[in-house]
Amino acid sequence: MNIFLIEAVLDRYVALVKRSNKQWSAEEVEALLIRLRAEVLDCLK
Repeated sequence: MNIFLIEAVLDRYVALVKRSNKQWSAEEVEALLIRLRAEVLDCLK
């Protein structure tokens, strides 16, 4: 379990969203959150 990686994962997703100057659709947000959830859960293993 590497809980300290979670902050880096979250920072990467925040940077990704900030860099892309676009309007996110509900489907895109859902896909991004699903990927984020998977990465966070992987950090907790």
